[in-house]
Parts: sequence; C-alpha cells; structure tokens
Amino acid sequence: MLFISSIVFGKKKGAISGAIGMTIFDVLSGWVAWAPFTFVVRWIMGYIVGYYVTEGILYGNWISPVTSIPGNAIQIAAGGIVSLPLAYSLKRTKAF
Repeated sequence: MLFISSIVFGKKKGAISGAIGMTIFDVLSGWVAWAPFTFVVRWIMGYIVGYYVTEGILYGNWISPVTSIPGNAIQIAAGGIVSLPLAYSLKRTKAF
C-alpha cells in the first residue's frame, strides 16, 4: 500500500500516509518501541519510490532513476536534521 500510495498520490502524500499508517499499526499491535523508526523508514521509502517512478516515466527507463536514490535519501535526511529541531523549537514558543 505504501508504494501504491506514493505512485498514485505522489511522493509527499505517499510518504506521509505510509509513515502515519504503519506507525499506527505498530502502536496498535504492541510494537510501540518500533513506531518512531517505522515512521522515519516508511516516510523515506514512500518519498523515494515517488521520485523513482516519476523519473522512470520521464526518462523512459527504469535503470537511470536508480542513480538518483542516494541523492534523494541525503536530501530527505538533511531536511529532517534541519526541520525537526527547528519545528520543535517553534512549537515551544508562544506564537504556536
């Protein structure tokens, strides 16, 4: 379902729905300790597969997009490293 969501709805919606859905599954099935890791891993998987399929269609083959996976993963990691602490700090202010 994660890959289908990412392909049909795009990388962002696929990443979010996969991350939230599988995290809820972990929590409800007793795997609470795994839930944060599941969220991150499934988000990355959903995001990357969205890019991969799009590039496969645009490039007309399924081999060329493989070379962009490491760059996409670095982009996701860097975004998380910057945005998560910043978002946490902003949430603690009175403005939010």
